[in-house]
Amino acid sequence: MESLIHLIKSESLSYGWKNGKVAEFIYNENAVWYQIIETTDDGKNYLVAPSERNLENCPVVALGLVAYLIRNWGRSETLIYKEFYELCLFEYINSENKKPGSFKRDLDAEHYIFHISEEEKRVSYSQKIYPFLTEPDSKSINEYVKSYFDFMKINYSEKSSEVKAKSVTPFSFYLKNIEKKDELIMLLKERYPNGKNKQCAVMLAVLYENEILDLPDKPLELYYAIAAEWKIEDFDRRGHEQILKKWWIQISKEWLQTHTPEYPSKVLTDIEYLKTKMKEIESK
Repeated sequence: MESLIHLIKSESLSYGWKNGKVAEFIYNENAVWYQIIETTDDGKNYLVAPSERNLENCPVVALGLVAYLIRNWGRSETLIYKEFYELCLFEYINSENKKPGSFKRDLDAEHYIFHISEEEKRVSYSQKIYPFLTEPDSKSINEYVKSYFDFMKINYSEKSSEVKAKSVTPFSFYLKNIEKKDELIMLLKERYPNGKNKQCAVMLAVLYENEILDLPDKPLELYYAIAAEWKIEDFDRRGHEQILKKWWIQISKEWLQTHTPEYPSKVLTDIEYLKTKMKEIESK
C-alpha cells in the first residue's frame, strides 16, 4: 500500500485512510500539531462546521516531533531535528527567562532535560494518528523518533549532564526528623546498594512511611539527588518513573500525602527494619 504521509503533510482530503475514515488533517504551525477534520462518506460535507470546531469534536492526533516530522517529510533528517529542537528551545527560554533568578540558570542545558520528558509524552500521544496510516508509515515514524532521541543525546546531553551535576540538591536535604543523616544514608546504601528501580521504589516508600522523607514539588529533583548520592551513571528518568508507578509510588507529592498505598511485603518488612535501625542510630 502506498505511503499516506504525504496526504497528511499536504492537508489533503482522502478516502483512503487505513481505518476507512474520510478526513483531512489541518496543521497548526504555532501549536505544532495536526487536528483531524472528518467528512461524510462522500467527502462533500464536514461532520463539524468550521465555526463549531474545537479540540473535542475535531481532536489533535499528532503533536510535537511527530507532527513536525510529518509536516517536513522528505527534508534532510538532520535539519528537521535541529530546527525542531531549536524551536522548542526558543519557546522554553522565552518562557523561563521571565522568571526571577533566571539569569543564574543555564536555560539551554535545562531545556534538554525538560524536552526529553515532554517529547516522550507527545510521542506517546501521537500514536493516535497511526490507525490512519499504513504499517510501513508508522514504522518509519517510529524509526525517526528513535533517531531524534539519539540525535539529542549526541548533540546536547553533555552540557545537560554538567548542569545536573552542578545543580543537584544533596539527598540529605530531603531527609527530615533525624539528626544523624550521614549514618542513615550509609544504612540505606547497605540496604539498597544500587539505588535504582525496585530498590529505589522500596526505599522511598520506607522513608515516606517512616516520616523521614521531605518530598520536593518536582519529584525528578529527588531522583537526581539519589542518582548523585549513589553515583548512578546510567540514571534513567523514564525507567524510574515506570518502576515507581508499578511499585505503588506515584510521581505526585499530593497523591502521596493523601493516600496510603497497599505496599508489598518487602516494603512492610523494611518499614519495621528501618524503625528499629533509626532508634539504634539516634541512641548512639
